[in-house]
Amino acid sequence: MILDYPKVYEKNKCVGHGGNQEWFLDSWAKKAGCASVSATDIFIYYTKKEHKINKDVYLNHMIEMYRLMKPQERGFPYVYLYARRLSKLLNNCKYII
Repeated sequence: MILDYPKVYEKNKCVGHGGNQEWFLDSWAKKAGCASVSATDIFIYYTKKEHKINKDVYLNHMIEMYRLMKPQERGFPYVYLYARRLSKLLNNCKYII
């Protein structure tokens, strides 16, 4: 099965299938935020019934995911840490966004 990426809209125009780390305001997040963005896509896929989302709402989720999965000096280099943290977040999620 292929992940149905969330469709991100701004002013009724689709601006992306999934997120873009260039949307971060912080320069380090723009460079090292790829794990946060992919985690946001997965989080939305599993917790939201509708996969069409406003860019501002998506960006808020992206920023929160960045806070929860903050990259280190080398980014987020270990897939097992990424998977473990994201799995824990999904298992603790008790609501639909």
